Amino acid sequence: MLKSTLRLSRISLRRGFTTIDCLRQQNSDIDKIILNPIKLAQGSNSDRGQTSKSKTDNADILSMEIPVDMMQSAGRINKRELLSEAEIARSSVENAQMRFNSGKSIIVNKNNPAESFKRLNRIMFENNIPGDKRSQRFYMKPGKVAELKRSQRHRKEFMMGFKRLIEIVKDAKRKGY
Repeated sequence: MLKSTLRLSRISLRRGFTTIDCLRQQNSDIDKIILNPIKLAQGSNSDRGQTSKSKTDNADILSMEIPVDMMQSAGRINKRELLSEAEIARSSVENAQMRFNSGKSIIVNKNNPAESFKRLNRIMFENNIPGDKRSQRFYMKPGKVAELKRSQRHRKEFMMGFKRLIEIVKDAKRKGY
């Protein structure tokens, strides 16, 4: 039984190594293209039997386009290097608008700081940031935390029942009882 388990692990290891070798081979091809596209193109010209190098050949080699995706996947180029400053600013604003609101910062639109402060204040209270700040200010022992949670849960249930009773009384009063 131990022998068969050992064989299975060897087979799975061999499969793992073959996939790693394939990935290494693909990455090495990408590295060759990115690191020295001119030499790669010259090597392909020599394979065809063309040994003469003219200005047009060099211009063709220099104008070779390497796909940006290939360069990004190899980690050789950053997308921000290809964008202009205006495009970077526009994309950062769009990304900021799509991010989740943590309640710490906002974007000031239309040069209106008063509106922005109101929005920041609303977001902070929606996320209960002042309450979290108060509750996290001092250390509380685990027993005290459990007691506080139990008290808050009881208060919440009591208030729900009390509000329901008030609604019943209002309804009865409206009906004339």
